[in-house]
Amino acid sequence: DVAGHQKLEYHPPEAEKAWAADWMRQRKLTAGGYLLLHAAARWPSKYWPMANLVQFVRGARQALDLPVLVTSGRDAFEVEFTRELIAQAPCDFHELGTLTVNQLGALLQNAAGFVGVDSMPMHLAAALGKPGIALFGPTNEKVWGPWHSRLTVLRNDCRCLRESSRSCPTGPVSQCLADISAETVLEKLVQILKITKNNPSS
Repeated sequence: DVAGHQKLEYHPPEAEKAWAADWMRQRKLTAGGYLLLHAAARWPSKYWPMANLVQFVRGARQALDLPVLVTSGRDAFEVEFTRELIAQAPCDFHELGTLTVNQLGALLQNAAGFVGVDSMPMHLAAALGKPGIALFGPTNEKVWGPWHSRLTVLRNDCRCLRESSRSCPTGPVSQCLADISAETVLEKLVQILKITKNNPSS
């Protein structure tokens, strides 16, 4: 009962906050002036398919009027997947396998919002109170979802979840995630960020 009413919080160390301020200054960015997209996770079955991600990145800047920062963890597969994404859909800024957890946290703290899959960065964004979207497929958001956060979970029905499996039978592509269109995510994100801008405490 106690845990159910507790809010998860995270505060980047001062050194990483100063690092992030310098990172933004070098790129002529200000706090709240970019969207952070973290597209990868440890399990490929959690990934939003490449085609969806490409459409999202291509449409995000115009729809949101924000530059997009794309990040990935240090795992070689995550880096390669994300490198292929930005090759197909160039983003404004990227940090692929270069960030510590606290550096990522400091960049998240300064982002206008977050989009990503079920992953550690999603939980960091939740702990920082960031608005945005968490995409879920073959994992149960009631167990693994963002805890008491401003993130909105988007998911479709997943046979794997009903069967208590962590990977879809078709392999690395999860159809439940493939069925979430880039247009749906962008439309929802525009609404979320507009509400947040007009009412920062919401």
